[in-house]
Amino acid sequence: MTDQEVMTQMNALIRLEFDKNSIFQLSMEERMKLCTLLKRNFGAGVKQIARLTRLSPEIVGKIV
Repeated sequence: MTDQEVMTQMNALIRLEFDKNSIFQLSMEERMKLCTLLKRNFGAGVKQIARLTRLSPEIVGKIV
């Protein structure tokens, strides 16, 4: 999936799972859970998840 496709799905996940409107409203713990959801639901790679969640690839690599 492209970044834009994953971004659209990610925004829907944020609303559904966390009842928030933006990734910027998520705590660090919620962002880490979001990383796992993106990997599991969409097969997103570490670098793509890092770009979309604004976390470092090192952190994302440890989570997923």
